[in-house]
Amino acid sequence: MGINDIMSIARGALSANQTALNVTSNNISNVNTPGYSRQRVVFGTGPSVQEGSNVLGTGVVVEGVERVYDRFVNALIIEAKETLSRHTASRESLNRLESIFSDTQGNGLDAILQNFFNGLEDVSNDPESYAARSVLLANANVLSDKIRSLDTRAKAELFNVDTQISASVDNINTLAGRIGELNGKILQVEIQGQHANELRDERTRLVEELAGETDITVIEDDSGNIDILIARGNSLIAGTSVTELTMSSADVNNKGAREILIGGQNISSSISSGRLKGLLDVRSGLSTETIEKLELLAATITKEFNILHRQGYGLDASTGLDLFNALTPFESINANNTGDAVVSSSIYDLNLVTLDDYEIRFSSPTTFNIYNTTKGTTVSSAVTYTSGSDIDFDGIRMVISDTTFGPKSGDSFTVSTTKNASRLMSVSLTDAGKFAASKSSLMLPGDNTNVLDMTDLEDAKILSSSTASFSDYFRSMVSDIGSASYHASINVDGQEIVVNNLESYRESITSVSMDEEGVNLIKFQHAYEAAARVISTVDSLYETILSLR
Repeated sequence: MGINDIMSIARGALSANQTALNVTSNNISNVNTPGYSRQRVVFGTGPSVQEGSNVLGTGVVVEGVERVYDRFVNALIIEAKETLSRHTASRESLNRLESIFSDTQGNGLDAILQNFFNGLEDVSNDPESYAARSVLLANANVLSDKIRSLDTRAKAELFNVDTQISASVDNINTLAGRIGELNGKILQVEIQGQHANELRDERTRLVEELAGETDITVIEDDSGNIDILIARGNSLIAGTSVTELTMSSADVNNKGAREILIGGQNISSSISSGRLKGLLDVRSGLSTETIEKLELLAATITKEFNILHRQGYGLDASTGLDLFNALTPFESINANNTGDAVVSSSIYDLNLVTLDDYEIRFSSPTTFNIYNTTKGTTVSSAVTYTSGSDIDFDGIRMVISDTTFGPKSGDSFTVSTTKNASRLMSVSLTDAGKFAASKSSLMLPGDNTNVLDMTDLEDAKILSSSTASFSDYFRSMVSDIGSASYHASINVDGQEIVVNNLESYRESITSVSMDEEGVNLIKFQHAYEAAARVISTVDSLYETILSLR
């Protein structure tokens, strides 16, 4: 090995330590950059050479610049952030819902119900008093106004949740597109033997952001590409290829909900975590546990008081009048029907109405069955169909009519006497003198027997399978919302601790330590200076050789 070889070793040392200084400087400059993973130079020995009986080294080489990264810890963080985002989305919406239904200033529905029954009590004590009757009607209007207000605000929150679901889907598509692009860029850089650490950091950050939106499974191959599956195995990203999520149109067979699709397949029920799961859970709870319960409460109040009021007499002997606007059945045609039959509905006997939901399902073009979908029971089987004829059951009258060729086998029609009851609830009676406090026109004006029956409704166990009064039922609703909100908050607090601990642990592995980088800076500086001194020594050797001439 000659002097030239020594010079080559020294130059290699200069280059290697200069690379190390560059990497150290880059680490220091990115100490406050979110998502940055520190990098380190991997040194290796050059190939050995045989010289006589000796094996001599040829110096140092830079084998690469590594990104300090723990794949296992990152997978735990992704899973933890999925769960945190799910609980956070639930908590935010449930807190808003709780503020809608809670009574913090004494003007909640529970207090208004009490005022309404107090008004009934006042009329029962003085049935001839027009003033007491007027106060009662005013209280009835306040009650119906409050129920309509709760309905409006709850449905506004439902619309807000739907909007957030749509925004989440859009964000998922945006993130997936950017991750797919980074897959391509990383592959393009690393296939040329260069490192793409900054690109990998950016991709990791985007993957964690994606995990906040929905549950994901990340699969990394040897080439540096990552594939991402969502909703229990559906491919979202495969290399640079992305399958975007879409939203279905409103599904009339599922309470108007818009479902999440990938490749045309409904994956809403398969989404198990992330912000999207929290929003879907709240949407389902709002629809089934809150809005439908409010509708049932409004329909029950309307039904029970109208039944009693119709059979009573006002001061002017008027009878057969409703206190609240009559219930209006809501019928619908299954969007998947292949026939062209149309349907209408009405209530023919309020006393028979159960406030359950029903479905008429055709087993053939000429026969159908009637099901109580609330209880899961069959009302009538193998009923012969005649276009335009009355179909009477449980106080409801439905009329199904052919348009051109009528219903087909498998067609179905639904009817509900509670749907929209809270939105449409209002007081029908405008004249206080017509309030039916008496059971007999012969006992006017001082009879209070009918209004006494109405006051008995305050404690009557009518709802929840005859176990709850109006107030009990509403308090249970509020309690359920409050309990769900409380548990969501507890889950958020606990999961935040998990995420923070994992991120702190990751920071201890991947973040830039100024103390460590300072030590490295001095170490590589000294190594660089030492290599420079070797070069200076070699120069002196050259001068010595040249002076021998």
